Amino acid sequence: MILGFLSVAFRFNSITIPLERDEGLFGYIGQVVLNGGMPYRDAVDHKPPLVYFLYALALTVMPPTAAGVHIFLLCYNFLTLIVLYWVARCAGGTPAAGFWTALVFGVFSTSPELEGFAASSEMLMLLPLSLSLLFALLSGRQGMLVPASFASGLFCGLACWTKHTGVFFALVLFCILPAVPRIVRAGTASLAAAAARAAAWVGGFFSISVAVIGYFYARGAGDDFLYWNFIHNYYYGAERTLAEVLPKITGAIASLCRTHPVPAFAVFICVCTALFKRDIRGACFVVLLLASLAATLPGHAYAHYFAQLAPAVALGSGFGCSIICAAVRHGRMRTGVILLVFFGLCCVPPALHIRYYLTGSTDELSKKFFSPNPFAESIDVAAYISRTTTPRDKVFIFGSEAQILLYSRRTSATRFVLLYPLMRSMYPRYREHQQQAWEEVMAVQPTLIVLVNVPQSVLWDGKADPWIHRMLMRYVAERYELVAAIPVDYPRGKMIIHPEPDRIERELAAYRYDIKIYRRRSDA
Repeated sequence: MILGFLSVAFRFNSITIPLERDEGLFGYIGQVVLNGGMPYRDAVDHKPPLVYFLYALALTVMPPTAAGVHIFLLCYNFLTLIVLYWVARCAGGTPAAGFWTALVFGVFSTSPELEGFAASSEMLMLLPLSLSLLFALLSGRQGMLVPASFASGLFCGLACWTKHTGVFFALVLFCILPAVPRIVRAGTASLAAAAARAAAWVGGFFSISVAVIGYFYARGAGDDFLYWNFIHNYYYGAERTLAEVLPKITGAIASLCRTHPVPAFAVFICVCTALFKRDIRGACFVVLLLASLAATLPGHAYAHYFAQLAPAVALGSGFGCSIICAAVRHGRMRTGVILLVFFGLCCVPPALHIRYYLTGSTDELSKKFFSPNPFAESIDVAAYISRTTTPRDKVFIFGSEAQILLYSRRTSATRFVLLYPLMRSMYPRYREHQQQAWEEVMAVQPTLIVLVNVPQSVLWDGKADPWIHRMLMRYVAERYELVAAIPVDYPRGKMIIHPEPDRIERELAAYRYDIKIYRRRSDA
């Protein structure tokens, strides 16, 4: 009851924060899936496929709004919290250790340093990852060795197909499988039992992987699946070197420690206990924490990458908090320590980030986290598109604002709803993809063209040939007219709708960034 109330309370103020770019893209591809389409083939992105199907699930029970997506995340996150409670219990922890683990996860996973309000692929990975941990521990129980090990491998595979960095956790889980009997205090496993556990785990991991790959090839999307999941991601991950991302990682960890000092101290206690008492459980959590840190290294070290730390931090600090409280023997003093730990966990983050947790408007928070991205303005753009088009009309967005398509329930004129692969020379096929996108646009003759004049939405590197932009500007000048626009302003710009395009242009002149909406002329 307490955990459920706190889960809602810590997310309540951020429920309606406008969807950010990844959320909008995941949601739009989820809509494509619900309409019978396929990720990668019918809508391009480079994340693993399970995240799109989770969004498709969310959109079957929730509306395509920020509140709908984030309420789904709240429920999903609460399930993860419950699973981690049982992970702590199955690892030999007391009910208190399970409670502290769940509480820390519930608070830590909402942290602004993690962009905890967003239904990112990292956040969605945590439930299958936690289930994998739980079943790995259950495999130490009598009669559960093979089925629980198989389930652990299967859920770990699902975690990897939600976020590629799940492979770091997969390696760790596989390596600690032989230690499971000692962790759950089920005695020392025989060599035969260890081999059976490992074989069943590998069987579960590869069975789900074969099923995922086979599904895409059976649906005729295998080549696209292969390219965007692996080849494109190779170039994406190579854009930043380890030396470039390490300062961001250390800075993010320092910031998390400042916002969550009690969990940080509790993790330190857990690590010390593992080192000095040679506690196998603590040692395994230390290894899990190291895997979590390794998972933040590939790529750009964005804030949401650090959500991957949440299970390890929760488990380590859960055991650490229980050690701290159990160390105090006197009744009243022990009660005081428990209350101090509880309020330290729950009160420090809101006190340090009062606008995020309590008082800030969602538009203000969106600009605070993502300025100058037009995520707040996308809601009004989508409302205009929904009012002035039919579901059969196609929309081309020159930018990477798929959330507009999600909100308005409209279909893109091209599968390239993310413009980045077309505008960066680091991708060898960028020119080919420009040509493909342009051919698709020409084939459908979109009713509306939306131009996003925000550098972060286009992400042109100054080196790639912007051929598609030149073609688009010529095409718009010949066949389209400006009918509406919205400036990107703080906290949210206001729509400008006027029959005279010159009037719209004059009103936009005072602003640096904007979104323009062009309608195809009746004579075009």
